[in-house]
Amino acid sequence: MFSATTIITFIQRAILQGIPLLYGSTGEILTEKSGN
Repeated sequence: MFSATTIITFIQRAILQGIPLLYGSTGEILTEKSGN
């Protein structure tokens, strides 16, 4: 079993790495919808 700290650290890293991807994908969607 994983310890709680390992899981928390993993989640924090996943969020930190996922935020740029999230901004990138939402930015793509917004620019496509605006027609540019």
